[in-house]
Amino acid sequence: MNKIKKILLLSMAITALMLCFVFSSSAATSGYYTYEIVNGKAKITNVNTAISGDVTIPKKLGGYTVNEIGYASFEHCNSIKNLIIPDTVTFMDSYAFRNCAGITSVKFGKGVKIIPFMAFVNCSGLKTITFGENVTTIGKYAFNGCKSLVNINWNEKINIIDVGAFSGCISLTKLVISNSVKTIQESAFSGCSGITELELGNNVELISGWAFSGCRALRNVKLPDSVKEMGKSAFEKCVSLTTVSIGDGVKEIKDNAFLNCSRLRTIQFGKNIESIGYGSFAGCKSLSDFTFNEKLRTIGMTAFSGCESLTKLIFPTSLTSIYERAFENCNNVVTIDFNDKIMDIGYRAFQNCISVKSLDLPNNLTNLSSYAFYNCKSLKEVNIGDNVVSIPENTFALCSSLKDVIIGQSVTEIGYSAFASTSIDKIVIPDSVTEISGSFYNCTELQDVSMGNGIVRIDQYSFYNCTALKAIIIPEKVAIIGDNAFSNCSGFTGRLTIGKSVTSIGYNAFSRCSG
Repeated sequence: MNKIKKILLLSMAITALMLCFVFSSSAATSGYYTYEIVNGKAKITNVNTAISGDVTIPKKLGGYTVNEIGYASFEHCNSIKNLIIPDTVTFMDSYAFRNCAGITSVKFGKGVKIIPFMAFVNCSGLKTITFGENVTTIGKYAFNGCKSLVNINWNEKINIIDVGAFSGCISLTKLVISNSVKTIQESAFSGCSGITELELGNNVELISGWAFSGCRALRNVKLPDSVKEMGKSAFEKCVSLTTVSIGDGVKEIKDNAFLNCSRLRTIQFGKNIESIGYGSFAGCKSLSDFTFNEKLRTIGMTAFSGCESLTKLIFPTSLTSIYERAFENCNNVVTIDFNDKIMDIGYRAFQNCISVKSLDLPNNLTNLSSYAFYNCKSLKEVNIGDNVVSIPENTFALCSSLKDVIIGQSVTEIGYSAFASTSIDKIVIPDSVTEISGSFYNCTELQDVSMGNGIVRIDQYSFYNCTALKAIIIPEKVAIIGDNAFSNCSGFTGRLTIGKSVTSIGYNAFSRCSG
């Protein structure tokens, strides 16, 4: 029995050895090419770097059909000029022609379907690419750093341009993407600083993050309706971009999509956009012409921060939320037309909008955040909606021209420095307000204050340095008057009436109150 087992094992070993000879042999050389036989076909594994001139890779080596170009096999073959890859080649491995600085053109045969990872990376002399009719995928960083590339002859089957495929191809000037392409992955053309014209095919569905970032010469972008998603920073720092048209397929403009496109003047929004992300148009200091679509619901943090050329903002009836710093430093905006469905205005949302003259806040506004209109120094009048519960700290501080304020009937708290250093000369505080917290600090023109009967606390510095204030009646329910609450009201000459409920008067609460 043991003898039979030994015979069987020996037989299997001999069979395996014979198969190895049939399907794979040791390396052989033919001219410049080193190759091996795999599954009855030739795989090029190495090429002598002395190879030069116009090169057509042979269809056969040693009588075997060449179907594979191995890993880094042509690397540093710097004297090749025009390269033709025959129809027999069906597979190319990564780095196949890496750093072949002398190649000026490459033509792919019908057999190649995928251009692999970094296949032609840093082929700095490559000017022209002609894709074979069956290429479907251009792999990651396949032509990265091909800084002389000017011509790309597409086929009608390519559907994926992968991550960084053409990044750093600085000599490209006109880019026409084939209609077959559906996916343009991250950084696919990033840093292609020479592209002036971009024409996207009608079947592109995805433009991933940073896809065209740093295309500094690009002038116009038109996204077809087929585009469903545009990734983060897709066109960031395209500093020559002047017009953008976004198709109806896009629902979300992702973060930093057009960040620092400093010459961008005009945007045409697609009708189905629902949100504009963080920093999407921040630093677009030439932006002056656009109309929001009627499905837009949210405008993200810093979305239009620093858009210095905007003069008018008209928000659609669909909009509900404006997030932090969304329009900060838009210093030429004169008019803001809110709709009544807006519920949230975020932290510093309109800070330093120094040209705004009047505000009629939405009736449905419930969340008004601190510093929302800080230093809007041309602002003269504000009507605060009836659903606002709190006017938080510094909301209108340093609005030095602000005189007329109507506070809604739902406000219960006016926060610290909410109206500090404004020009308000009279104010009516409704009965709904229970607490004032340093709210009118340094309002030097304030003469007349009518406080509602609901107030129970006047906190520290609430009316500090209100030098024009002449008289004050403290409501009956007030229990606490904080430190320096009326300190330095030096114009005070009239009557001071303090209610019976007061239990605590803080340090220097009425110091230097003399005219």
